[in-house]
Formats: sequence, structure tokens, C-alpha cells
Amino acid sequence: MERKENNEIFGRKRRENELFPKQEVSYVGILQGGHVWCLKVVEEINNGKAQANCIHSVCNSSDDLWFRVTKFDKLDQGVALGVYRVHLRTRTCDCVICDALCYPCAYAIADCMNFHLHPMGFVDDVYKL
Repeated sequence: MERKENNEIFGRKRRENELFPKQEVSYVGILQGGHVWCLKVVEEINNGKAQANCIHSVCNSSDDLWFRVTKFDKLDQGVALGVYRVHLRTRTCDCVICDALCYPCAYAIADCMNFHLHPMGFVDDVYKL
């Protein structure tokens, strides 16, 4: 009896895997830190990491995780595009992306990288699947 039930369960699983192969593969790509994250958020975090090369940050308070960030046009040129204040403890930034979308902007990601913090730790729980 148990063997027949196990065969039915495995047969059902096999059938589900045949019907939904893309969904199974996409979840493997966004598993990070023991959590399954929304794919769009992972893409935005990776884009922020790529932009972090053109961002210079100065830590104003290491205890409070308060930074002053300057974004440059290109890596080797001194043309500043903007200056922002980032507060990692309260998850706020002058660019307002952190406040509006509840995940770190490129400036907060640059600060995380300077302090060897994982940016996914600053993503709100609403993006966990």
C-alpha cells in the first residue's frame, strides 16, 4: 500500500517537473542566504554592485553606519554627478529609492561593499518568496 502511494507521489512530482521546468530553474538562481528572493530585486542589487565602482563613500560614523556618498560620471574622472547621505541603520538615503522601494539603492550597496556587509541583508522581508 505504501509503495503504491510513493509511486503516485513520485509520478505526480515527475509530471509537475515536466509541466513547469522553467519555474523550477528560475528559483534556483535566486536562492541566496537561505532565502528565496524576488528575481527583480536580485537583478537590481546586482546592477547596484556594478554601479558601485563609480561611487566614492566616506564613513561619517562607523557606529551609526552613516555615510556621505559621491557619485562620479566615470571611474577615473572627477565629474561629480551628486552627493548623497546614506544611513544604513535606518535604511534611508537622500535619493529616496531605499525609502520608496524598501531595498538598497546603488549608494547603499556601495557602502555595504566598503564595510563587507551583504546588501541582501538590507532588503525588506516583503521581497522574500
